[in-house]
Amino acid sequence: NSLFEYFEVLAEHFALGGNFIKGAEYYQFAYKKVLKAASPYDAIEYAVKRIDCLEKSDKSDDIEKQIVESRIVLGFLYVQMNYYTSAMQAIQPILAVAEKKAGKKKIVLMYTVLGSYQYAVEENFPEAFISLKKAVELAKEVNDFIAIMRARYWLGVAQGLHCEFKEAEYNINQLIEVNKAADILWGIAALKSLVSYFVYYHEGYIEKGFRTSFDAVQSAEKSHDAYSKGMAYVAHGVLCYCKGFVDKAERYLIKGIKFCEKSKNFTWHTGAQLCLGELNYETKKYDDSFNAFNQSTDWAKKSDLGVSILNLAMIGAALAKSAMGDQILNFEELTTLADDINMPSYEGCKSRFLSETLINMGNENHKEAEELIQKAIQTDIRNGMNFSLGQDYRIYSQLLVKSGDPDKASIYYKKAEETFKQCGADQYLETIDSYK
Repeated sequence: NSLFEYFEVLAEHFALGGNFIKGAEYYQFAYKKVLKAASPYDAIEYAVKRIDCLEKSDKSDDIEKQIVESRIVLGFLYVQMNYYTSAMQAIQPILAVAEKKAGKKKIVLMYTVLGSYQYAVEENFPEAFISLKKAVELAKEVNDFIAIMRARYWLGVAQGLHCEFKEAEYNINQLIEVNKAADILWGIAALKSLVSYFVYYHEGYIEKGFRTSFDAVQSAEKSHDAYSKGMAYVAHGVLCYCKGFVDKAERYLIKGIKFCEKSKNFTWHTGAQLCLGELNYETKKYDDSFNAFNQSTDWAKKSDLGVSILNLAMIGAALAKSAMGDQILNFEELTTLADDINMPSYEGCKSRFLSETLINMGNENHKEAEELIQKAIQTDIRNGMNFSLGQDYRIYSQLLVKSGDPDKASIYYKKAEETFKQCGADQYLETIDSYK
């Protein structure tokens, strides 16, 4: 017990003295100790140093196995922080030999890391689902309940982004129940944030998402954990926006951003700025919108995510500029950015943003703007993105008014009203329209 306080010091002592085996051993103790008390971010340093010690040691079959397994553990620590490229870089050198040298439980983690990278960075969902489902099956074979839950977590996030909402809800809710049973408050908060954002917001169950994200906030505040606080505040801010509570949404999003900065959660910081950009655009604060979209772009570049959210943020910034009267935007460049957005949950939004940009640029663009908003509608219907669909109908109605077709505009405005009502977001339309 007395050694527990000195794992880090002992690890450094052994490593500096050239006793790399002992150094590696105590670095492992150190990162496991840190994991019990803090986020994975604080454990990464010791996991990296453990690998460095092992790779400096005299090679043997046992050392080779430890290197392989330590790289997998490091990859998973990175994945938990949403640092997907770093995670892949950690496991890349051992992928070819891992199945021969690592234990089966570590192989489960490897496929979890691989699948997470495949959907988050490569945006290759078919390959990601193969890897993540393989992780679940292998975990079942070794009867490793914790590994099953870990794999289901990342599978649930991928399913949410791929608009497979029922499957995502099932997987994430399974994890919520496990964390409830163990009274892990930060875990409950993080998971309720996930299901609120990736399922209820995207699918359009706004009232349910609003309640669930508020529960996440309460659990996060009781836990005093900065990482889950960042997620919970962002998720609740997004759902407040959908409910039409724009002032409250802005407060929660800004609060979430502060905690995302504190916990180095670049991914949720990116999403928070993206929503803030949209909120400020809808409330006619175009300078603030442009700045938020630019911030989202900057944080997307710092994150290890694929191009979809980065490109969507760049298109959002152009949308804000078009509303400020910038008529020299290169629209072809925007369409090229949009073509590279492959995340299904962003497909409708990208077409709507492009349509709105053309509307802002003048009447001569109305035909192309109509084609794009119709594409957004078709896409959101196909993907079941119902809140986004309501936004599409609203923008189409505005376009039709400007095109001189008030009767058809009225039809689509009523469609917007009906859709938002079905989502439990009745007040959204009234609130946003009040900023005309």
